[in-house]
Amino acid sequence: MLPYALPILFLFQLATLLGLLMHRSGTLEQAAYAWPALAVWVAAGALAAAAVVVARLLALRTYRRRR
Repeated sequence: MLPYALPILFLFQLATLLGLLMHRSGTLEQAAYAWPALAVWVAAGALAAAAVVVARLLALRTYRRRR
């Protein structure tokens, strides 16, 4: 499930990565104001990845209880 952590990590490090690209420091709110579509896509990807991780953990827990 480690690959599903990458979109979540990307969301939390988006401001830092954009700061490296633009040679400035900023916040996630500033990045969302400058590129709203990018912020929405990254947030949606992180939310989807988190949903997959939670669903798989719940399925694993119910599978182990049945055995």
